[in-house]
Amino acid sequence: MSADTLLEVQNLHVSLPSLAGDVHILKGIDLTVKKGEAIGLTGPSGSGKSTLLMTLAGLELPSQGKVTMNNHCLSDMDEDALARFRQTNIGIVFQSFHLIPTLTAFENVTLPLELAGMGKDYLEKAETALANVGLAHRLDHYPGQLSGGEQQRVALARAVIAQPPVLLADEPTGNLDQSNGSQIMDLIFGLKESLGVTLIMVTHDMGLARRCDRIISLRDGMIDAA
Repeated sequence: MSADTLLEVQNLHVSLPSLAGDVHILKGIDLTVKKGEAIGLTGPSGSGKSTLLMTLAGLELPSQGKVTMNNHCLSDMDEDALARFRQTNIGIVFQSFHLIPTLTAFENVTLPLELAGMGKDYLEKAETALANVGLAHRLDHYPGQLSGGEQQRVALARAVIAQPPVLLADEPTGNLDQSNGSQIMDLIFGLKESLGVTLIMVTHDMGLARRCDRIISLRDGMIDAA
């Protein structure tokens, strides 16, 4: 990998089992992403966008090929090693917020740093992360007491609290109305610039995709245009 390359995908195939037999979802993806780049992944439903994103996160294992991120080969890691790598290298924002309902906003955000054993410094970091997404006044509120837009802000703060070099977003505005969705995307791109992270985002919204440095379109498990 060159010095300015953060992510390299080589001949990536992913097949998943079904009752009718294996389904070949990704069919030989080759992709290089530079440090600090923003990538919009687009394409019709079923084209493999979310599967590609989950494979880049190490949440889906490739059937064939290689994923190298930040000079680490994800394809060679076991589940424990992948979990440790994600803690400090990858932030993920999903369409569904995936907050723990019995934890406050503050506790949801601090959880990744607690699991990583990063000491008491996480307390101040969590307050700062929530303030950066406009929720300094909602630290002690539970997810059920927050609006959808506020829950996604908590999820975004949790994703970036460890200042990972990579932020993956899977339809981050899919469950939000237009106003909240626009605010979340402004926050995501603002954090991308301030933290210098590399952003890879799945979206059906071409307006959002055009805000990225580059658009990569998938069709039938293959890159259609880049």
